[in-house]
Amino acid sequence: MIPGTDLNMFILDAIQDDIEDLGGIMRYLKEWRFAWPHNFTDGGVLIALKELILKDCVSVLEERNLRLEHVEQPSVHEEDLRRYWYAPTANGRQMWRQWESPPLPPETDRSGR
Repeated sequence: MIPGTDLNMFILDAIQDDIEDLGGIMRYLKEWRFAWPHNFTDGGVLIALKELILKDCVSVLEERNLRLEHVEQPSVHEEDLRRYWYAPTANGRQMWRQWESPPLPPETDRSGR
């Protein structure tokens, strides 16, 4: 495996600039496919999200009355994790800033990284 590859970090990378739901995270993870030894799966991402929530690296939001509102004590059951939206906490942002990510291939390099 390429140094710096960690599903948790790829997920934190996916939510650094925008709040994302599971579908948005899965679409973003395609950029990291070159650095991951197998396909990203919903199940694997949900397990990683649960871990990130429990480590206070990801905050959880849910849609209520057409707005996204913070969830104080989120459930980590799969059906709930599938409907939530995610954003990094201060801990998650700090962890992401310290991450030595694998270099992106030139055709997918993002400016500002």
